[in-house]
Amino acid sequence: MTRPGPEERPFLWTVPQAVKDVLPKGIRTIFNCPEDQPFQVVRNLDVADLFAGTARIARWAELLSLKAVALDMSYSDHLNLLDNMGLALAIIALLRVRAGGLCFLGPQCSSWIWLSRSVTKRSPRDPLGDASIPCVYDGNKLNRVVGLLVTIAFLINVEWVVEQPSSSLFFHTQLWRAILREQNPWQRWLNLKVFGHASQKATLLIGTQRSLASMGKELSNQAKIRGSRKCGKPSPAKAKAKAKAKAKAKASFKVKAKATVKRAPKATAAKTPSASGGDGKRKVTGDPEKLKESQEYPVKFALAVVKGHFPEAAAASR
Repeated sequence: MTRPGPEERPFLWTVPQAVKDVLPKGIRTIFNCPEDQPFQVVRNLDVADLFAGTARIARWAELLSLKAVALDMSYSDHLNLLDNMGLALAIIALLRVRAGGLCFLGPQCSSWIWLSRSVTKRSPRDPLGDASIPCVYDGNKLNRVVGLLVTIAFLINVEWVVEQPSSSLFFHTQLWRAILREQNPWQRWLNLKVFGHASQKATLLIGTQRSLASMGKELSNQAKIRGSRKCGKPSPAKAKAKAKAKAKAKASFKVKAKATVKRAPKATAAKTPSASGGDGKRKVTGDPEKLKESQEYPVKFALAVVKGHFPEAAAASR
């Protein structure tokens, strides 16, 4: 490891033992930090943008003359935080953030949202789903990785935010319920359309960043109840109404399907893809490029996150 230069020495900082204690063995091996020797880093960053994507959080931080780092697997394979090397780099980046700085995390949500639950088998009662499926296994590992990162952030007095779609079960795991109890972070709900996103994109922002208090709405106490307590059996009346609605949807679909077949020529009918499933529900499809674009944070949102956390930098940039 290179020695810090004269301009960096004032920022040299010894990592507390409490942080070293939570580091996985594989990470400690990479860091080569014996228990009886101090582990030091140059703590001169303001923002760590992890799972950064297009790095809009980090870029706007830099435009406000702040020091930021952005990490994402799309930049390089060695930045995969599911591997020890990628995780080690992320931890070093986080440890270099000054006390009172910001760590923003946008972990991949694809296996946690409602759209994939028929495959992942995740539910509020069983948020870990079917771990024999690779994407579920990776998602569960990612859940633990992010939990470790926010725990470290909490220990070193760095404020953090984790962003997920509102339907995500990411925060329903036993690990995350424990983190939420211990750290008592803000739990905010908002629509990114307010910030200029093309769609509503209902979003959860959970974290200790103080400026979250002025973004969106705080989740209700009922919404904050996660895990098996949230998903008891529905009342008989509710179950009956749901079954009736489902039967009605199926019947309606069959009627429409018959009418379509009668009107359309046979050759055309065979080639025309159905827009609905057999249960009357519409199938959801998407253009990969459009989906990728939808994952980018709107500029106004990134600015709100950074300026809200660093009002003095925002004022100086005017």
